[in-house]
Amino acid sequence: NGKNYRPDQEEGEEGRDRREAWIELLHKTAPGTNWREIDLQNLRQLQEMRPRSGNRSLEYFADSTLVGEWSERGSNNLAGSLRTVDYDPSSDKIYGISDGGCLWKGELDGGNWTILNDDIRLHPDLLKVLPSDTGGVRIVASLGKRLRYSDDEGQTWANSVFSPNFYDDWGRPMELLALADSAQTLYYLVLTWDSAPWEARVWLYRSTNGGANFTRIKNFGHGADYKISMWQPFQSNEVYVLDHSEKLYAVQADSVPLLHDISTLPPGADLVLTGQKNGATLTFYALADNQNVFKSTDGGQVWELQGTTPESAWSVGMMCSPFDPDKLFMGGVNCHSSFDGGVNWGPVNEWWEYYGNLDLLHADIMDLKAFQKTDGTPFMLVANHGGLHISYDHLETTENIGLSGLNISQYYDVLTNPLHPNYIYTGSQDQGWQWTTGALGDGPLNFTQQWSGDYGMMQLTNNYESFWTQYPGGIMDFYRYALTLPNPWPDSEWHLEGDDKPAVGWIVPTATTAYPDGNSVFIGGGKVGGGPGSYLILLSASTSPPYAISAYQFDYDFKQNSNSGSGLISAIEQSPADPDRIFVTTSDGTFFYSHDAGSTWTKSAGFSGPTTDWIYTADILASRTDPNVLWLSGSGYSNPPVFKSVNGGQTFVQMSNGLPPTLIQELVANPDETMLFGASAIGPFVYVVAENKWYPMVGEQTPLQWYTCVEYVENEDIVRFGTMGRGIWDFKISELPPSATGEVSSGFSAKIYPNPAAKGDVLKIKTNTPETCDFLLTDLSGRALRRQPILQNGEVPAGTLASGVYFYRFSKNGKTLSAGKLVVN
Repeated sequence: NGKNYRPDQEEGEEGRDRREAWIELLHKTAPGTNWREIDLQNLRQLQEMRPRSGNRSLEYFADSTLVGEWSERGSNNLAGSLRTVDYDPSSDKIYGISDGGCLWKGELDGGNWTILNDDIRLHPDLLKVLPSDTGGVRIVASLGKRLRYSDDEGQTWANSVFSPNFYDDWGRPMELLALADSAQTLYYLVLTWDSAPWEARVWLYRSTNGGANFTRIKNFGHGADYKISMWQPFQSNEVYVLDHSEKLYAVQADSVPLLHDISTLPPGADLVLTGQKNGATLTFYALADNQNVFKSTDGGQVWELQGTTPESAWSVGMMCSPFDPDKLFMGGVNCHSSFDGGVNWGPVNEWWEYYGNLDLLHADIMDLKAFQKTDGTPFMLVANHGGLHISYDHLETTENIGLSGLNISQYYDVLTNPLHPNYIYTGSQDQGWQWTTGALGDGPLNFTQQWSGDYGMMQLTNNYESFWTQYPGGIMDFYRYALTLPNPWPDSEWHLEGDDKPAVGWIVPTATTAYPDGNSVFIGGGKVGGGPGSYLILLSASTSPPYAISAYQFDYDFKQNSNSGSGLISAIEQSPADPDRIFVTTSDGTFFYSHDAGSTWTKSAGFSGPTTDWIYTADILASRTDPNVLWLSGSGYSNPPVFKSVNGGQTFVQMSNGLPPTLIQELVANPDETMLFGASAIGPFVYVVAENKWYPMVGEQTPLQWYTCVEYVENEDIVRFGTMGRGIWDFKISELPPSATGEVSSGFSAKIYPNPAAKGDVLKIKTNTPETCDFLLTDLSGRALRRQPILQNGEVPAGTLASGVYFYRFSKNGKTLSAGKLVVN
């Protein structure tokens, strides 16, 4: 782990809101369309399709056209966000759900972290572990607001039955409490939609059989104003509900009697109810509007302001120690504690101190809970964006128990160095940008954290010797040396200016140029010097000290010229087959192309098929062999997720046969472009050109996660995916699909020799047809090095090719006949 951070990098409420807005933008839909529910339905279907043979070696996809093996690559040592935890005293085990909805189990000492289920994306904020009648545990969690339970460690699940049932799937779970009784009584507070009256309501359900069945016992008539909180004293059979700062209820079996009408809490406040009970003494606390601490010692009738928390609490809110009524803890960017009942507060540690001592709490607190072992030992668990910490002394000291095996990394981008495939670079959610030199090894890898914070959209330039990465808001960091990285500090930095930063100012679009030997990248949106407009900018870094970055702004306002007049740049691509062609899309679905390196721009005539009014283009992929062919992908909930153009972007047709409605965030092709691979919000997909069809690549162990990025590691024939919750996953291809042969018979064959070749060799080619074919030789990036017609038994001078791996392709009339690798020693 590194110790490098930006003084202003803590996410905070503003950063969290920007990230949430960015997620919504990526999943853009027509009004009234619930993309989360669509994804849940698609995930259920993929789960049913998942193979269960027990064979974890070779797997077959796309009707056995694609054969290979899945493997997990890590990170094994840099955990992402764990959202909620529970503890089973009988087995002394921790259970937790990650931000990606995966269920985990581990030890209090941080050992033996085990994934229990990652083919169901559970709601990350709801989890209860109960003693089971069979001697094990019953795990209760939720999909959306609908509860499910498992008696076999999360391998299979049953649906809880609700009476009355929910009208529809709108809403969310709020709180789930388990009594310390033999009946496994549960109380469930849920936000839902009521058909009569037609409005949002908060309902309270009760179960007396461990969550198998629930009966509604109270309807809180809130409409959209659901300011309500439920709390249970530690290991008790009592439950209390604070409603709208006005009423305090006690829950008694299936009735909810009113205890007090309240006039001493701020009216209309957002609320978190907590407290402590010692014998007959009951102490209540209420956190109002995320900062103001109120206390009641008369059973909840009169409340007095004690103090104010140092920062606004997140959804984790505030908790009182069940062992001391004066000890309070709240979670935001930092975790804060008060030992005098909320009057005075101080940080458990500052977020940045974590990077000098990993046992101190990581930034962004997600869950705070207190437990007790069977021998009476109390402890606390603190879930955060760096995993999980434990404390046995009310957070006076903490220990990081997520340092190994809690593989829940959240990646915006994953990038492998084509010339040095043992190097992988990753940009993560709140665990910084990371790298490893062990990619050619087996199994999950440990990564080095170069910087902390949120990083994404990485690029390699200068013949893959230099590296660019982005901090939210368009802050571009340049590292001259991508392989040695001797200096943890970037060699230079550039900040995007302007009033119209794209992607709500979170991870803004960037792209590499079509010249791997250059040292430039594109960045989209904003305006050099500030002001309105969305412009394409080319950043170029010097390769000699002080490695200054210069910015060239193209003279075209994409916002002003977008269909709506408000679209901001969402994706960029330069054609490797013809670098004069540059493509840009905006957030309202407008597509632009230039055939003169950006001097002039033309707007696409549009898309055929269903409406694209609600597409947000996340990615453009240009063919490496045909300058007229390109694909684009993005949000596909109210329109197709993928489109193709065969005329350089003038028009598009949808290319979504076999795809469910979802987000395809990134596309990549194999070298001969007979396959496309898509990273989607619900899993990995492959498109077989010869069949014009997409297929899921859900294997026996691939997690059903949000797949954020994909790349093709060509000299290893690996399709590498990054996920937002389960790290990196590789698919090693063993058998390739047949080429799309077009007008030439499928019996075409070609031999190129010598292979391996030496520098300066003349490459000889032998084909089995007298017809003229086109020969293309490219480097790893797809840049064309040789392009010429070839007759039967032709020759091509290798020239001054450097040592390395190259790719060749034979084609006729634009159709691939054969493709392969050339090695030069």
